[in-house]
Amino acid sequence: MRREADRRRLVRSDHRIREKDSIYSGLRERIVEHAFVGDALRLLWQDGVVDVEVLRSEFDAHDYDLVMAQGRVVRHIQSKTGTSRS
Repeated sequence: MRREADRRRLVRSDHRIREKDSIYSGLRERIVEHAFVGDALRLLWQDGVVDVEVLRSEFDAHDYDLVMAQGRVVRHIQSKTGTSRS
């Protein structure tokens, strides 16, 4: 009886976690994107590269989320986020 109650409690908890992950997936994606851009710009700055443009798309129509450009070098970047439970 106790094991069944514990199992039900775990199932409810897992459902709440998955629901929260779904509700906040956009926020998680933005946080990861900001962290990536910050890390990339910091590394470039340390290498003396200071004239980098970062462009963000409003929606994913062309399979990329970010464009980073420096001079003639242009990179289209698509990020993916998830959880270990996905």
